[in-house]
Parts: sequence; structure tokens; C-alpha cells
Amino acid sequence: MKLWGGRFEGRRDPLFEKFSESFSVDHRLIEYDLRVNMAYVRELGRVRVLTRSEVSALTRGLEAIDRYVKRNPRWAANEESEDVHSWVEARLEKEIGPIAGKLRTGRSRNDLVATETRLYVKDAARGLQKCAAMLLDSLLHQARLHKTAILPGYTHLQPAQPILFAHYLHAYFEMLMRDVERLQECYGRADELPMGAGALAGTAYPIDRLRLARELGFARAARNSLDVTSDRDFVCDVVFACSLVLVHLSRL
Repeated sequence: MKLWGGRFEGRRDPLFEKFSESFSVDHRLIEYDLRVNMAYVRELGRVRVLTRSEVSALTRGLEAIDRYVKRNPRWAANEESEDVHSWVEARLEKEIGPIAGKLRTGRSRNDLVATETRLYVKDAARGLQKCAAMLLDSLLHQARLHKTAILPGYTHLQPAQPILFAHYLHAYFEMLMRDVERLQECYGRADELPMGAGALAGTAYPIDRLRLARELGFARAARNSLDVTSDRDFVCDVVFACSLVLVHLSRL
């Protein structure tokens, strides 16, 4: 499925298709794509934009896709879709027919992708915090085991002063504590809902964005549609946080 396919009559150059596809990367958003779509379909049903039968059909199709993906860990290996969102829409049409087109009612790729990316970043930040917490526990444990061990402290690659090994480990404890705090800040910045912002200026349908935010686990709904559909600051934040974690670990 090509979003822009209607503009071309001839066959596209394979190099261009390879350049323009993102499925090889964004297929990892499949869990979030299905979650967001299911929640949004339910919301459209609650405000009577979709009928009960339409909500039931769309939900049934999305759940079937979810089961297929979970049963097949390598489900993305031989797919050639442009992106994961196109793949879900095409697969949904195979499952339930033309009614699958109603999945796009009142939303845009812009608010959909922004929502999924925020969910992904939130989970990544939480996972990294848990890993850092385990390392912090290990550092403290080793420091307690070696309270009196002494080693040379270096400055400018030269031995300078004797220090306790526990003091050395506590230095990395402090670094990683800052990393954990930084990741928490990343989580907080990502923790707002874009859905309902549409392409850039909202939607005409009366969806309850606060209710949708709660259902998807967001702390709040974004205040400005123009900003939230284009904002990727939160991605840069978590990439920077990860870079600092690696810098700190490289010194161990």
C-alpha cells in the first residue's frame, strides 16, 4: 500500500522505494499502532461517529492482527509495505473488507504517528530506568563488600591520590542517578496525548481527548495541535539521555 501511489502511472524505481520506506524501522511500533487505533475506534463509537457494528468490526479486525503478530515473531520479515501504518490498514482490509477505511475517520497520520512515538519513548525510558536501577543496586552492593579496599586515583592519566574503591563506585552511582532523573524528565515530556490534533488543526468530531489520554495512559492531552503534531523534542531528549548513559558506562 502506497500513500502516494495515485500520483504515478509507471513503476517506481526500486532505489526510490527503498529510500522512501520506513517499515524496516517502524514495524517495531506495531504494538502501539494497534493500541492507539483500538482506543480511537472506541472513542469514535462513544461519540456516535461510528455505529456499534462498525466499532465491533474494526475492533475484531485489529484484534485479529494483534493475534497474528503475537503468534508470528518474524511477521515483518517478508513484508514490503511503505510503513507499519500502511501495513495495518491493508491487513485490516483483508480481515474485514472496505469498512477498514473508516479507521482513518477524523484522524491524520500526523497525530497517529506522534502518539505512537510518544508511547514508544515512554516505554523505552521506563525500561532504561529499570536497567539503571539494577546497576545502581549492584554498585552499592560492591561498595559495601569492599569498604576498606584502596586503589590509586588518577588525574590526567597519572596516579594522584589513594582513594577507597567504595568511593570510586559511588562516583558512578552519582552519575547513574543523574541519568535516572534525566530519563524521568524524558518520560514526563513525552507524556502528553497528540491524538485529536489531526494533521495540524484538530478534528471536527467531538472526541473527548482527556478521556482518550487516560485510556492510553497519558498524563494529559497536548494543548496546541500545531506544536504537538510536529514536535520531536522528546525523541532528541531520550537520545541525549542514552548518549550520556553510554558516556558514563564507558568510564567504568
